[in-house]
Amino acid sequence: MRRTVAVLALLISVPVAQAQVYKCQIDGSTTFSDMPCGNDAREIDVTPATGSYNPAEGWRRAADVRQLRLRQELERIRSSGASVANVGASGADQASKDVRCGEIRREKRSAEWLAENYVMKKNIERAKRDAKQADSNLWWECR
Repeated sequence: MRRTVAVLALLISVPVAQAQVYKCQIDGSTTFSDMPCGNDAREIDVTPATGSYNPAEGWRRAADVRQLRLRQELERIRSSGASVANVGASGADQASKDVRCGEIRREKRSAEWLAENYVMKKNIERAKRDAKQADSNLWWECR
């Protein structure tokens, strides 16, 4: 029992070994090394990613960023009082809605494609859920 506790304490106290990686430009090409390879050597983080990867989540976030930028641009236009080709608030709102609906349609197509092309059952089910959610979003936001 004491030996187990001692071994566990030792394992906990030992830091995890982490390799250092440096990025340099040598003769116009990018080089990576475990030692600084020049005056312009820059240490880069090579910590492995944790968690699971969900491509639909990345696409959704990208769509959210595009939507936010569009809203900011519309707000800027409205606050400046400028009339961009006589586009009123309702026209700008409709343009925003059209963009959002197009993004939702692309998300749905992507999720359906992934559901057809994934191999693992878990990934197929997740892609089908994403497609179903996109279909629901289309109904609620684009009717």
